[in-house]
Amino acid sequence: MLRHMVIQLSIGALLATAFLLVIIWVAAPTSIVLLREALERPDQLPAIWLGAIAPFSICYLGTALIIGEETR
Repeated sequence: MLRHMVIQLSIGALLATAFLLVIIWVAAPTSIVLLREALERPDQLPAIWLGAIAPFSICYLGTALIIGEETR
C-alpha cells in the first residue's frame, strides 16, 4: 500500500511539473518577470515548486486511492 502511494505521488508530481512547465512556456512574456524574481532568491525555488505541485499530487493520489477501492 505504501509503495502504491509513493508511486502515485511521484506520478502526480511529474505530471504537475510537466503542466507547470507548459504553463510557463505558454505564458512566457509574463512568466519571465516572475522567474527573474524567483531566481533572485534561489533558496525559495524548492518551496515555490512544492507549493505549485503539492495540491495536484495529493489530489492525484486521492483519486487513485478512491478508484482503487471502487474497483476491488
